[in-house]
Amino acid sequence: MKQGKTIALVNQKGGVGKTTTTINLGACLAEQGKKVLLVDLDSQGNLTYCCGNKDKDLDAIPNTMAELIEAKIRQKEYNIRDYIKSYENMSYIACNVLMADVEMLLITAMEREFMLKEILEPLKKEFDYIILDCGPTLGIFMLNALVAADSVMIPSETETFSAVGLEQLIKSVLRTRKRLNPNLDIDGILFTKVTESFQIAKKYMQQIYDKYGEFIPIYDFVIPRLTEVSKAIDENRPLIDYKDERIKEGESTVAKMYRKLAREVIAGEGMENE
Repeated sequence: MKQGKTIALVNQKGGVGKTTTTINLGACLAEQGKKVLLVDLDSQGNLTYCCGNKDKDLDAIPNTMAELIEAKIRQKEYNIRDYIKSYENMSYIACNVLMADVEMLLITAMEREFMLKEILEPLKKEFDYIILDCGPTLGIFMLNALVAADSVMIPSETETFSAVGLEQLIKSVLRTRKRLNPNLDIDGILFTKVTESFQIAKKYMQQIYDKYGEFIPIYDFVIPRLTEVSKAIDENRPLIDYKDERIKEGESTVAKMYRKLAREVIAGEGMENE
């Protein structure tokens, strides 16, 4: 039986569009008939908020990733399906501030780098895609995500400070591939929040192409910075379901770009299976 693919959305810089990409890539894959699981690994719970929990106390949400990891560490019995919640035509595992409390437990645990991989492994037969929304850090949770993932996608803003962090991130990915996960691939660098008329953005993008383009894939399209992104998040809906007085449902420029990203992800799977 074919195993699903696990994709980690990683960047230690916050605010680069990891959560936006996670939820919208997932929605576009689900639109294509794929079974998708989103996994929130950030104690801020941004993905959990976006998945219909806008009006809830995130700290009080039951059956979160923190509880799941703690059960795994303490070798307690658990049913993974008790932790899977529904959102739109996708599934997700929630996260909240309790994740920070469980970090110390994980750091001192035996085989700590493999905890998430072992938790998610049984689900790879059930889901076509498992998408991991990682927090803005190069810590133990991101390391777990890199070990559990089949590939990484790197959303990156188009500004100078992002370039410095990108170099550190790529080194971490390559180090993890060498030491812990030899099958880890880099799907590509995805430029996000781009104002195309902004000259600094174009300069930054060219620098990244010049430095990494020969050995790391870079998507040949960008995710623009448009107001419908924040409006859709505020309404707890993916962009393919968003509409307003200017935009027909699912017709926003950003929605079209995420549909293109989903097509590339699916096409990449086809090439790997040939």
